[in-house]
Amino acid sequence: MDSTIEAKLAAGLLPCHRPVKSWAGFGTGNACDGCDESILATEVEHELDFAESPTLRLHATCEAIWRELVAETQPATPQSAHRTMSLLSAEQWRQRIRVRLAQERLPAIVVGIYKTHRGTGRPCIVCRRATESTEVERELDGVGVVLIAHETCYALWREESVSRSQEKRP
Repeated sequence: MDSTIEAKLAAGLLPCHRPVKSWAGFGTGNACDGCDESILATEVEHELDFAESPTLRLHATCEAIWRELVAETQPATPQSAHRTMSLLSAEQWRQRIRVRLAQERLPAIVVGIYKTHRGTGRPCIVCRRATESTEVERELDGVGVVLIAHETCYALWREESVSRSQEKRP
């Protein structure tokens, strides 16, 4: 699957820049633009909108692979760098997230629906800093509440949530 998406990127069949906006929900039966397989109603479908490219529809795994490959081709800039981590390392943030998850002060992320868009100034649930308009904001639907996180904070929060759920399994 990695090689298929990589080949499509190289051939210009998939965009190699970040989307203007994206959302995720349950599959609608559309073909995945990454692997060409149908995205079933039991699977998560990511829809990525671009200013100058057609909308992409991808399986969750294909979307993660595509994002990783696109990130490798784009140099880090001050705008894409995560401002909230400037004083702490990623490992220090992971430790803080682990503690908050253990104390149930931060809910564990389960597979669900979220949207990504430009920052709206609302505070991130992980680092508690506002999401600036130059940053990507993840919006998750919680139980009767909307949870906001910077893209980088979300990634660490999700990884630690997954790790924690795997540790709890017998």
